[in-house]
Amino acid sequence: MEEITQKILTWQEVLQTHKQQTAVRMIDEKLLSIICSPKQNKILNRTEIIYSIPNRKHYVKINEKMKQSVKKEPVQIFIKLNKNAWINSGFYHLVSYEVNQVATDFLFKK
Repeated sequence: MEEITQKILTWQEVLQTHKQQTAVRMIDEKLLSIICSPKQNKILNRTEIIYSIPNRKHYVKINEKMKQSVKKEPVQIFIKLNKNAWINSGFYHLVSYEVNQVATDFLFKK
């Protein structure tokens, strides 16, 4: 990942926008924001992120809602740097997804 120069946010500051503990925030069918951990997802560069959701029974509903969000409104993404250290990476468009044996990989681009 490239050097981070944005303001470091606390978890409480992230919650002011993201408003929940779960990683994907949706209201009705609209994807609003995502919290992203580089340990679980792939930050390809400053403009591309692959966000992975496991293909397990527990995640079926969110995977389907995410698939329906392709090429819709931009999504705000917060990236975890360390414990209680986050950056607001800005808004990305969900442009595509790929299903593999273990997860569904969602490609976000700025």
